[in-house]
Amino acid sequence: MPSQVALEPAGIILAGGKSSRMGRDKASLKLKGETLLQRGQRLLSEAGCNPIVVSGQNVGGVSDIYQERGPLGGLHAGLQTLLYQHPISTKPLRVLVTPVDMPKLTVCALKRLLDVDSDNPVYYQHCALPCVLSLTPDLLRYIENCLVDHDGDRSIKRLLQSFDAKPVQTDKVEQLVNTNTPAQWHDALKEEQV
Repeated sequence: MPSQVALEPAGIILAGGKSSRMGRDKASLKLKGETLLQRGQRLLSEAGCNPIVVSGQNVGGVSDIYQERGPLGGLHAGLQTLLYQHPISTKPLRVLVTPVDMPKLTVCALKRLLDVDSDNPVYYQHCALPCVLSLTPDLLRYIENCLVDHDGDRSIKRLLQSFDAKPVQTDKVEQLVNTNTPAQWHDALKEEQV
């Protein structure tokens, strides 16, 4: 019998937020000569992800099918794009999901999540993103149900809890910090220069 060839993991960058606290599009902020979006694409590529889908029409990515639903809406749009490219089979596609606004995230941190052998989602404890999900009918059904329920919890954290996600410990929590405000961005830039 031929052995089943494992698919490369795919990547999704969540870049469709309004960036209202930042006052400008976070995906276009530059760090060491590349935008945060370019940096995110490079990190996912170096971690072995192919293809990479960008969620967020303002950055040339895929538009949310369910508008104004936060990161879960962007995740849904990205997963639907991947589903079109890789229909669900007996071996679900693993998907590494990252936000665009983590300027200290590293390839090693991403690979560490991908290296965990689990059918359940994987994430760093105390931080819902980045995470690794398996593209399954159950995952898509859960997300779609959350998106049509206007009063439900549409957080990535709740999704991870619902699928009995496996937390991974890290002593490098500084790599998992989002930059949502100009002050946080300024601090991130200052630390990069040290």
